[in-house]
Amino acid sequence: MTKPAPSEHKLHRVSVRLDTDLETNVEQWLEKNPGIHLSRLINLAIRRFISEPQTLQPVSVKSAKETTVKRSIKKMMRQHQDMLDKLK
Repeated sequence: MTKPAPSEHKLHRVSVRLDTDLETNVEQWLEKNPGIHLSRLINLAIRRFISEPQTLQPVSVKSAKETTVKRSIKKMMRQHQDMLDKLK
């Protein structure tokens, strides 16, 4: 018996880390739908996502970056004010 050529044998194993809030929702959904396992759910979701038109739009990096940076700096200053005072 011969081995199949690499192009004939395409089985992709993927590790997926779910967001915490998504993990809870997925667990609840799987409990309500006992005939479907997590791997099947992921396959269905990916198949639907790539086969249907998406309306995703790119985010303007400059506008997102400006607001995010300002917010992050203010948060960092509040959280680490005591350490900044010690460094003076």
